[in-house]
Order: sequence, then structure tokens, then C-alpha cells
Amino acid sequence: MSVLSFVAPALVLPCAFALTRAGQIYKHSIVSSHGIQECSYVTLGGIRQYIQIRGQDVRNPIILFLHGGPGNPTSCLSYHYQKDLEKDYTLVNWDQRGCGRTYYESRGKDSPVTSEQILADLDALVDYLLGRFGQQRLILLGYSWGTVPGVLYAKLHPEKLLCYLSVCQCVHILSGTVYAARQTAKQARDQGDHAAAARIEQQIDAFVHSDTKFSKRAFLSYSRLRDVTCAYQKSKSCKPMAAYISTGLLSPDCDMRDLRWKLRQLFLSQSYFAHEYPLIEYLSMEFDLRRLPPQFRVPVFFLTSDDDRICPADLIEGYFCRISAPEKRLLRLRLQTHTLFFDEPDVFCQSVKELLCDIR
Repeated sequence: MSVLSFVAPALVLPCAFALTRAGQIYKHSIVSSHGIQECSYVTLGGIRQYIQIRGQDVRNPIILFLHGGPGNPTSCLSYHYQKDLEKDYTLVNWDQRGCGRTYYESRGKDSPVTSEQILADLDALVDYLLGRFGQQRLILLGYSWGTVPGVLYAKLHPEKLLCYLSVCQCVHILSGTVYAARQTAKQARDQGDHAAAARIEQQIDAFVHSDTKFSKRAFLSYSRLRDVTCAYQKSKSCKPMAAYISTGLLSPDCDMRDLRWKLRQLFLSQSYFAHEYPLIEYLSMEFDLRRLPPQFRVPVFFLTSDDDRICPADLIEGYFCRISAPEKRLLRLRLQTHTLFFDEPDVFCQSVKELLCDIR
């Protein structure tokens, strides 16, 4: 056999990858005269933080997307879930303090990574965007963990917002996870799958009796409970991790910093947990939306999956019924997913347009 017979197959995959990614870059390029396509850094809270800005017309309303996690930026996936919104809005994705490209740009200077500092950074970013684009207010969209600073900011600074749009609102994350697990165990038992019900109930018991003080051990117990619950959630809506990774790799904006951070997060490295600990602890042990006053001074829109095993729709709707706002709407989608923006991007974009139809 010639050397070529060994080398040729090894070249096929990288060449195919390079061509596919080049096609994505071309397909998602913004070339309109008033458009913007930018990946840059802005100084917030004394450190340089990464933002991505995309839109067909900078005169459109701004949507600032607050990612989930804590520490799970999705800016490199934005081409997958927001393209249908870019005609009518200017979309801003931000890698929050302590994660993603912001972490690698400002490592060692990014402490403290606390909920208070995230809110301060968010306020600085809102001021920057409003000033840069000459607008008075913007739309704040929070997803999962992002709904925590999102809802707090909506209460603190209504004068800077057109509305607050919540996607998979965190009400009380641990109560929600246990609630979803119990519902899943009941579903398994009703379907005659007593073994699955027993596994879920075993994890519920282990979690309920885990450390009262939040720790890595308690977080792993919580993660196992969430995983065993979601494993029973067999749905065409939920895409596998391989799809998440391949979508990121083919992103027009993905680079090694995005990949390094995702690997760091997936394997729950000690340094990752230590860095994100204040936010994880705050989300898990302190934040309870039900204890906050239910009054809002901006329109509030809630979007959720009917069967979300992390932020259950029943808890979200229960809270939604209590709130008062100039305008409020709740849209429950008949989906079985927590990452609805990624799993069903077309549905996500259409739902956002529907909720924001009167907001300009």
C-alpha cells in the first residue's frame, strides 16, 4: 500500500470540517448596510468582558441575552438559535464574569464572581449598549440561571427596560428539581416501570439528606438527581450532547477558548467549581423568587416548556399568577426540554416574536 492510502482518509475529516465551517461563516454573515456583526470586549466592573452583537439593522430594539449555568455561555451557539430574530432585533450575547471568553481574557482579575457583581456588570453593560446605539431602553431576555440576574435587574432598573422576557424562569431551583423528580417517579410507576421509579426515588432521598451546607458533594448529588430524572425524559425535542458539541464546533464564531471552557465545565473540574461556587451557592441556597415582592413596573413575559425537568412549568405558572405588571403573558410550549432555544430554535424564535409583538 502507498503512503497516500493512509494519508488520504486522515485528510477527509478535517477538510470536510473546514469546508462546512466556511459554509456556515458565509451563510450567517451579515452584509446589510445598517447591520452589525461583531465579537469584541468591553470593560465592565474593571475587567474586559466578551460580547457578541448581531443584527440586520442597528436601529432595531436591542435584546440582551443572559445565558444559563451559572457559567454556561452560549454565544458561540447563537447562530443556531437566533437567526430568525436578527431581522427585527439587535441581539447581544454576553459571556458573564468568570466564564467563557471573559474568563480567559481576565483570569485572575475577575473576582469576585458573585450575584451582586454580576448585577453591577449587567447594569454597566446595559448603559454601554443604550449609549452606543442611542436607545432609551432595551429588552432583557434571561434563560435559566440568566433569569436570576434578569428578574432582579427588572425590579431594580425598570426605567432601562422595554420589558423582561423570561425563558425557563428559576423560581427555587432545588424545590423545582425535587418536584420534577417526584413527578417523573410517579410517571414511571404509572407506566409500570417500577425499577426506574425506585432509582429516581433513591436519588431524591440521597439529595434530600445531602449536606445542608452547600458543597461540591451536595452539587454532585443534585446533578445526579437531575440526570436520573432527565434520563427518563425520552423526547424528540431534546438533542443529545453530541449535537450540542457539533453545533458549537461548526459555529462561525467558535474558537479554542469556547472549547476549553466547555471541557472545563463538562468535567466539573475543581477549579471550575471553586470559581463558580458563589453563584452556584446563591442559586441553590439563597435565591427564592417566591419571597420577592410580585410587583413589576415593566411588561413581563414568561416562556417555558410544558415538561421542563429543571425549571418546572407548574412552579413558573404558580408564580406568574401572583405577579402584577403593566402587561404580562405566559406561553407554555408543548415540549419536553429545558434548553428549548437550542432544541427547537424555530419554535423559540417564533415564540419570542409572538411575546414581543407589541414591544418596540
